[in-house]
Amino acid sequence: MMSEKEYRQAEGVNKSTLWNLRRSPAHYKYFLENPPEDTAAFKFGRAVHAAILTPTAYKRDFAILPAGIDRRTKAGKEEYQAFIDSAAGKEIITADDAETIRGIVKAFRKNRDAVELLKGTKRERPLFWTDDNGILCKCRIDAYKPGVMIDLKTATDAETDTFSKEAIRYGYDVQAAHYLDAYQHKESAVRPEWFFIVIEKAEPFTINILKADIGFLDYGYMRRQELIEKLKACRDSGSFPGYGINDLFLPGWIDY
Repeated sequence: MMSEKEYRQAEGVNKSTLWNLRRSPAHYKYFLENPPEDTAAFKFGRAVHAAILTPTAYKRDFAILPAGIDRRTKAGKEEYQAFIDSAAGKEIITADDAETIRGIVKAFRKNRDAVELLKGTKRERPLFWTDDNGILCKCRIDAYKPGVMIDLKTATDAETDTFSKEAIRYGYDVQAAHYLDAYQHKESAVRPEWFFIVIEKAEPFTINILKADIGFLDYGYMRRQELIEKLKACRDSGSFPGYGINDLFLPGWIDY
C-alpha cells in the first residue's frame, strides 16, 4: 500500500491544494511550491484516522512519548534520546493525545451505527484519475464500499448546525465532490451516498453521523467545477494572478 509520504509526493491535484484557488491563483501556486509545515492538529487528526481506520498501522507508525520525562536533567535527556532513537521513522504523539485517542476509539467502537457503516469498507486508499477537464487529480479516501463513501472528521462541536457551517467554511462540500468524482471515474458511474462521521475531541467523545443531501453535494460539485476550470485556465495561459482589480462596496451591514 502507498505510504502517506509517497502519496503526498505523487503528482495530482488534491482538494487541499485546489482549495487555495478560492483566494487566488497566486495563493494556489505559492502553496503548491511551498507546502505548509505539519502541525500538531494535523498529526492528531492523522493519528485518530489511523487508530480507527487502520489500527495495525497506528501501532506501527506512531510512537507515544512517555509522560513525565524531565529534559532539564541528565537522566531525562538520556531517557528522551533513547525514546527518540527507538521511535525512528515513526510519528511521535504525546501521552495526553494518546489517551484522548483511546477515548475516541472506545466511543467509536460503542457506536453501532458508525461501526456498521464502516463494515466492509476499503480504507485509506489513494485514487488517481484524470477528470473531465483533463486535470490529473488524486485523493486519499477514508473509507468506501459499493454505494457508500465515508469521511471521518474530528471536531470541537459535532452538533449538526455547527458542523454544517464549518463544512461550508472549510470546503468539506468541495472535498466530497472531489472524492465522489474519483469514485465515479474509478469505481462506478453511479454516485454513492456520502457520510461524515464526526467525533468530538473531548469527553464524552460524542459522535454525529451526517448523510449529505443532494443540495450539499451539488453545491460542492459546483464550487469544485469553478476551481477546476480556473486552474485549467491558469495552466493554459501560464499565468497565476493575484486578486486583480475589483470594485469595493460598503458592507451590507452599514446603514448609510
